[in-house]
Amino acid sequence: MVSVGNVAMRFLGGATKVVFPDLTNLGITFGEFLRRNIRFDDREVPVEVLFCEFFCEPIASALIHVIAYQAHESPDQKAAFEEIGVSTWDAWASEMAKPDRHIRLANAVADVAVETIAARTLLSFFIRAPVVGKFSTWGPHANSGIGRNLPSRVIQGDGYSVATSMSRYEEIECSVTAYEWEAKLTMAGADEPDAAACGMIYVFERADGVPVGDLGDLIEVSDSVADTDIMQTRAFIDQHDDAADLVEKSDLCFVWLWERRSGTDKGLGAKCLELALQDIRRRFKKVRTVLFDVRPGQFVIGRGDVEPPMVAIERQTAIENLVAYIQRIGLDFEARPVFTRLNNPQRDSLLALGESIGMGMGDPYAEAGAGANDTTIDLDTWEAEITDLLRMAGLDELAGRLEDGEEVDLDVETALKELVFGPHVQYLRVSSTSGFYPTQVGIDPIPHELAHEQIEGFDDFCSHLPVHMRIASVDDVEGSIVCTVCASTPFGKLTEYFTLIRKPRPINIESFFLNLM
Repeated sequence: MVSVGNVAMRFLGGATKVVFPDLTNLGITFGEFLRRNIRFDDREVPVEVLFCEFFCEPIASALIHVIAYQAHESPDQKAAFEEIGVSTWDAWASEMAKPDRHIRLANAVADVAVETIAARTLLSFFIRAPVVGKFSTWGPHANSGIGRNLPSRVIQGDGYSVATSMSRYEEIECSVTAYEWEAKLTMAGADEPDAAACGMIYVFERADGVPVGDLGDLIEVSDSVADTDIMQTRAFIDQHDDAADLVEKSDLCFVWLWERRSGTDKGLGAKCLELALQDIRRRFKKVRTVLFDVRPGQFVIGRGDVEPPMVAIERQTAIENLVAYIQRIGLDFEARPVFTRLNNPQRDSLLALGESIGMGMGDPYAEAGAGANDTTIDLDTWEAEITDLLRMAGLDELAGRLEDGEEVDLDVETALKELVFGPHVQYLRVSSTSGFYPTQVGIDPIPHELAHEQIEGFDDFCSHLPVHMRIASVDDVEGSIVCTVCASTPFGKLTEYFTLIRKPRPINIESFFLNLM
């Protein structure tokens, strides 16, 4: 309902006319909120007026369509036809769409909605209330079960047992191997588990104790099971500056779900997790780091990063409480939190995967060698994947041209650069009209050690560069510093040229221009 209403409000221009007051108290009920007055089109109106016009009326239209063209024959068909004097569903739909009948249906929808949710607080729309006797997140399908099953084990506790299962994923060939794990705690005599935990393990191939693979391989192999896994490994790399150092010392265990059944004894989740980690340690001697996804499961995932301050505070409090609890348990591992954003898991995970290969743990300023600055996208091998990526980014026209076999190499390269570099490098690119080319005469290369010592802002540029990108060269181009940055992706290598000028902070340019009129 809310999604339909939001679309209708934007499409009908209501979003530009309404001014909602800041809501500092989400403890009020939905019914109380409907009775509040707000500014709409330079007049004061109750929220319930907009609720009916922009939310309930579009839903009424949708209901008419569903009933007329998608509903099966039913005993109510005759009564529906006789009520308004028609004999076909087409005639019924036309009659119901007339303004007077449509408004009456919309009012009926509003009445049902108010009766159903009027007593709920606004905060309850953002936080799921626990259901006694139920799990909030875990269920029979929490484990994918699609890998090669390894021997399961049952570990006995004091009045309970913990069953652990493990599966290995081998379809992605690289120097990191992915394992999916799950643990279920069942009280003695019970038929169903009262606590559960699950996640992933990533084991690095090592030569003389040193990982053969790198952080790019970690993200690539995390695509074995689900988008969530890609986003967790991406969050680990982004949120922990010493990610490469941790991988040097340890294989990784991710805990993405960990909970007890609502209404059961507190501490059962911790007991389940402790025995599960004991089993993991016996199986994988090199696992010394455990990463917990501290995204609170009780919060409804919203679209976008903007949420009411009260919800943000509640969420942050929940995160801090969870992190503190993990520390109090005293696990015999190095425990690290990660926070995974899942506004659009499919799009975000594909973008993360597209950045994965080449996140090397070596010297980021290593000499690139001849020709290393060139962009080399393999469109033939990766056409389907690149097409999907372009469509997710809203570039349907370009994706269609690529599918049709047109010569769009340069356009695709430009789009991929925007997707890979744009969100992560907060510096201005060298203008395409500046005449800069990597092979032109008049470029003076600057050794990296001198750049650190002599160029103001270079250290800041390096510190803000994502771990999966490296600086191939630093050049003085007619008095301006240009940094050549390379990022390797599964599609090939991308190269872009940046100045040391930070991107401007975002402003509302439309409002600025309006003030000038």
